[in-house]
Amino acid sequence: MVYKPYKSSLCVAMMLSLVASFSPVYAEQDGSGVAATEKTELTLDQCLQMALSNAVNLAQAEYEKSSASADKLAGWGALLPNLSVTGNFNRSWGTSSTSGLGQWDQFFTTPEVSNQYRFTSTMTVPLVSPLVWFNMLGSNAKSKSADLSYQIEREKLAVSLSRAYFAVLKAEELLSSAEDSHQAAVRHLELAKRMFELKGVSQVDVLTAQTSEAEAHVALISARNGWEAAKMSLCYLIGLPVDTDIALEDISGTSPEIPEYQKCLDTALAERKEILSLEKDLASANYAKWTAISAKLPSLAGVGSYYWSDDTLDFGDWSKNDGYSIGLQLSLNLFDGLSSEASIAKARAAKKLAEITQKQNDQSISLEVRKAYLSAQEASERMVVAEQALEQAGSELDLAERRYELSAGSILELTDAHATYTKANTNYINAVYDFQIAEIELRKAMGTLQLP
Repeated sequence: MVYKPYKSSLCVAMMLSLVASFSPVYAEQDGSGVAATEKTELTLDQCLQMALSNAVNLAQAEYEKSSASADKLAGWGALLPNLSVTGNFNRSWGTSSTSGLGQWDQFFTTPEVSNQYRFTSTMTVPLVSPLVWFNMLGSNAKSKSADLSYQIEREKLAVSLSRAYFAVLKAEELLSSAEDSHQAAVRHLELAKRMFELKGVSQVDVLTAQTSEAEAHVALISARNGWEAAKMSLCYLIGLPVDTDIALEDISGTSPEIPEYQKCLDTALAERKEILSLEKDLASANYAKWTAISAKLPSLAGVGSYYWSDDTLDFGDWSKNDGYSIGLQLSLNLFDGLSSEASIAKARAAKKLAEITQKQNDQSISLEVRKAYLSAQEASERMVVAEQALEQAGSELDLAERRYELSAGSILELTDAHATYTKANTNYINAVYDFQIAEIELRKAMGTLQLP
């Protein structure tokens, strides 16, 4: 019996995978010709697209982005002329008396009714307004920062999705390994029973093999449950029902080279969106400070109006009852109950916090890149060593089985060799998928993660 790394089975599975995106794959049919189960085949890119399009995952980031865009629109709109139209109708009552009647005037009073119609159109054009300009610049910087924050959240979601994706593949391979391990334990138990019947070994060997088979069975149950849990987590993340039966494309065979650390760091400092986002946050905080200060500065606006007023709605005599006015309006906030002073103090504190955050950002990125680089390097090295250990453990297991069949070895030697092989296979599977996740996290730390 020859044991090989689990990769050989993956190659066959990948050859049978379909190219069509999000297409159903049917399991083997029963005797009636009806498919027993239906699977949904997905690739990593398809899962990313589904997760990124799921409104629940990015709801908060999308709201902040939309809110900042609305503030930006309002900031630009404040620079445009403000046009308003009003219409008024007034009705008044008074009294009049007939003169010459002396003390009888009060008995001969008659009511007077007057109507007044007025239509006014007013246009206000901001000419010099520091408040409006700084508010517009601040909202523009805040909008760009919100857009970058949205992209950052998309990258975080992509990393989480990749973790869940490879967790399913790893759980599937661990399940396959547990099934092989259990089958081997059953085979060893049958061999021990046969050897016992031939009086070649004692009953202790049978009991030892039974214990080993029970442990392998427990591990199989645990692996099956872990596989189901991993699939449910991925389905939840991409917006599918958690009980959806999915089949994933395995891309763990790809092993890209890890760049040198200095190149990773230089790329991160040049490409990371967090750096530009913090720059926009600092600019926004600075504009917010000047916006608060501008509330104490004078502003100048041009005002023009056109009106029509008459006591009747006789539009035929329009030109005799209309008029125009053009002027300048100077505004200066003398005292507003210390509201401006409080806003200035808060804006200055926000700017100071943004400056501190920006100074810490480079160190934070350097630390993140360093950790991601070391994790990828470690996983790459573990993968090579684990593959060698797996091949060696397989050879030792082959030898232990032959020795036991020839009564030259003990059951303890066989069960130990089997346990060693199972552990080596588990280590190899973990190393392979840990490297895939570490490589994605390194690209995210470098700022080069490509999203669909």
